[in-house]
Amino acid sequence: MNKNVIAISLFGSFVIGGAANAVENEFSSGQQNRPIDLVINLGLQVNYASCTPRELMEYRVDRVHEVAQSLPNPVIMATGKGNPTSVETCVEQGGLTEAAAIQLILKEKYGWPEEEVILEEISTTTYQNAEQAIKIVDEMIEEGTRIRSMHLVSSHYHIYRGNIDGSDGSAISDFNHFFGEGTFGHDNSYTSSAFAGDAMWGDSFVAGEWTPANSQVYLADVNGNGRADIVGFKGSEVYVAESKNNRFQKKKIWASNYTPNHAQGWNEEMTRLVGDVNGNGKSELIALTTDGVYVSESKGNKFGEMVLWSDDFSTDNGWNASIHDFIAVDVNGNGLTDLAAFGDDGLYVAFSDGEQFAPVVKVSENFGLDSVIEDDGTNCIFRDELEMTNRLLADVNGDGQADVVVYGRSGIYASLQNDDGTFEPQVSWLDNDHGEGDRLDFLGWQNSRYMKTAIDMTGNGRADLANIGNRDLLVAHSNGDRFEYLGGVTAVYTLDGRIPEIAEQWNNFAYQAGWTSESHFRLLGDVTGNGLPDLVGFNDEGIVVSLNEHR
Repeated sequence: MNKNVIAISLFGSFVIGGAANAVENEFSSGQQNRPIDLVINLGLQVNYASCTPRELMEYRVDRVHEVAQSLPNPVIMATGKGNPTSVETCVEQGGLTEAAAIQLILKEKYGWPEEEVILEEISTTTYQNAEQAIKIVDEMIEEGTRIRSMHLVSSHYHIYRGNIDGSDGSAISDFNHFFGEGTFGHDNSYTSSAFAGDAMWGDSFVAGEWTPANSQVYLADVNGNGRADIVGFKGSEVYVAESKNNRFQKKKIWASNYTPNHAQGWNEEMTRLVGDVNGNGKSELIALTTDGVYVSESKGNKFGEMVLWSDDFSTDNGWNASIHDFIAVDVNGNGLTDLAAFGDDGLYVAFSDGEQFAPVVKVSENFGLDSVIEDDGTNCIFRDELEMTNRLLADVNGDGQADVVVYGRSGIYASLQNDDGTFEPQVSWLDNDHGEGDRLDFLGWQNSRYMKTAIDMTGNGRADLANIGNRDLLVAHSNGDRFEYLGGVTAVYTLDGRIPEIAEQWNNFAYQAGWTSESHFRLLGDVTGNGLPDLVGFNDEGIVVSLNEHR
């Protein structure tokens, strides 16, 4: 069937499924004789044990609502019974189908009328989604429904999926098989989670000239315009390339003769960071030196002089940035960037009061170099596993306070911060065995090769796991209680695994493209000011950016 010859009036809600697999309809008089715009939402497996919708499903529904709002008379078709496991653990036990979960989110989050959501609750694959959808559409047309336009919504992975053998495994292909060639394409297929194709944003920084071995580079808003700029430290100079009009401006020197007191120059025991420590909306320079921590305030076009903010964190006091991880982060949620460090025997923080760092306090006895990584019977400590493990600070449960995230040897964990500033014991946040169907991954990933971090990828206030591996940027989404991860389904930037005309847009950042943590900078930061972190790195031509298009 071709979309151009589809007859065009929706009378109400259809439900296909149930014992008799019959189509039921409850007609709405307000819809009669009006041509509809049909938006088809593809399902995604619900959590196996709790039978609740996953974060990824909610993001698809968000996109469906956005598309529907742009149409004159939208009606949504929610598709999917479940995959074999969720059918057994949920549907057959009276739990939600994928279609019903979509309808639930639409109703509870957006107040969408149930009679304007068609439920297809038979299919268990994308191919069957299409097969069952055309049956419903054909019956609607036979009963006099007039369909003005049709639209397809899912994740980027789903819409444009390519098979391992290079063949077309996309949802577009499956639906066109049943609906007719050309019915669905780029103009009426919409995605919920993706990164845009590579774009060159400037030639100020070039891989090889700027490497993790000879410089330090960060993304931070230093001019207060809400967009992350590039801040590069090399030798005694600090360079800034400001983000403006979808491009980084030519790099300029914002500080010269930027060197520590009482030292010949920078060495591996010292470090330089950036963060808004005074709350003025512009990030400052933070320097760990021989005699303490110095802050250089941003003036909007240059950095001021180095001012001592703390004499606790210093190399003279035994701190060593080559083994102690320093992080500039708002630990207590008061809007000021603090300075935290994973020391020998625990986690330490110097809290900012806007004018200086308070004396360093030890906030946790765990997570130090000599702390046991996890309770797996090995008694391995972080000091012996620095190449494979990671300790991070990020707000994973959305309460405004930074939590500890650990990529361990045999698991991935979170230690939540309490209201009194203490930290709970770490617990598994990504597990093969909790019964919800998530996949434990990212273990055994060398830090010298791959990128592993925790950052809010969707703008919901909760930090997710973001990991660049052999060919993909993979995201494990926080739902506030754990990380949800379904393997390659959550790839938002990939060198392959998509149909050719889509895959060719992405050629950077991953190991298969020649990028490693030792040789290339790969940064996540909001360079457009829309509240979502974008992917930025330096290749042989300059600054390459892939924008976060999460919807």
